[in-house]
Amino acid sequence: MSSFVEKRVGQDLMVYDTEKDAVHILNPTAQRILILRREGHDAEAISAALGVEFQLPPEHPVLEEVRENLRFLEGLGLV
Repeated sequence: MSSFVEKRVGQDLMVYDTEKDAVHILNPTAQRILILRREGHDAEAISAALGVEFQLPPEHPVLEEVRENLRFLEGLGLV
């Protein structure tokens, strides 16, 4: 199992995977998704929260984007 070191770099979050010697940079939106998922929220709840926080119009495909981000974060082993 990978071990991660996280550090803020400006508004982004740098995540260093010590096992794979890989660096990933998460923008503020990806960070928020990561935090909400780590708090136990599912994709639908995360989508609702982001829609409100970022004042997104109802037609914005938030749920699709959240699911895509979650797949990426899961692939990294972060959630």
